[in-house]
Amino acid sequence: MLKIMSMVTKIIFGKGKFNNLNEIMNQIFGTKNGYSVFLVDSIHQKTGLKNRLAVKPQDFLIDVDIFLHEPTTDQVDEIRDKILSKKNNQLAGR
Repeated sequence: MLKIMSMVTKIIFGKGKFNNLNEIMNQIFGTKNGYSVFLVDSIHQKTGLKNRLAVKPQDFLIDVDIFLHEPTTDQVDEIRDKILSKKNNQLAGR
């Protein structure tokens, strides 16, 4: 069986890099008035990681429960469609 998967175009590794997330996102997207979408495992309501995200007022912070399984493509597409309808089909990207 062959499985073809899309890959995220940018991956950042390194100790403490999460602390630089806002700076990194500004380097990638600039300081446009766009928005970002953060899908965060609901476990991070307890870990505090969620509170460290560089969320701006126009961004979306969405809790997903991946305890039993990761979101399916259909579920992610549904989230995408809801966001696009709220943003008049403007794609994400700061």
